[in-house]
Amino acid sequence: MTAVSTSTLSSLILSSEPAVHNATGSGAISETTAINDHFELLGFTLKLSAAGTTSEALTIGLDANDGATYDCDLYKVSDTSSGSPTSLSYFFPSPVICELGDEITVTWPNSEGRTWGLRVVTRVV
Repeated sequence: MTAVSTSTLSSLILSSEPAVHNATGSGAISETTAINDHFELLGFTLKLSAAGTTSEALTIGLDANDGATYDCDLYKVSDTSSGSPTSLSYFFPSPVICELGDEITVTWPNSEGRTWGLRVVTRVV
C-alpha cells in the first residue's frame, strides 16, 4: 500500500473553483452555457435595469446530453413583474450535478427591452 500525502489527498478531494458565465443585453435572454466537462450548477444572478410591468417567465433549464426526454426546468420565475424586482438570484441548496454534454439554458422574453446582466455560476467536477 502506498502512502498518500495530506496535500495530495486534499487536492483530490477539493473541487475546482467556481466559474462564472456572464452575458448581458437588452433583448430577450436565450443563453446556453458551453462548459464541455462534468460540472455542478451552483446558481445564478440576474440584474435588470428597471422593474417591469409585463408578466413574463424566466426559466433556468437543463439541456441534457441524453436528449430531449431528459431536458427539464431547474428553476422558474413565472412572473418577473410580480413585486417589481430589479435583481433576481437563486443558489441551489445542493448543486445540480451535470454530465459532460449537459448545458444550462436561460430564457426570458424581455418584451420591455430592459438591460440585463446574467451570471450563471458552475463548478467543474
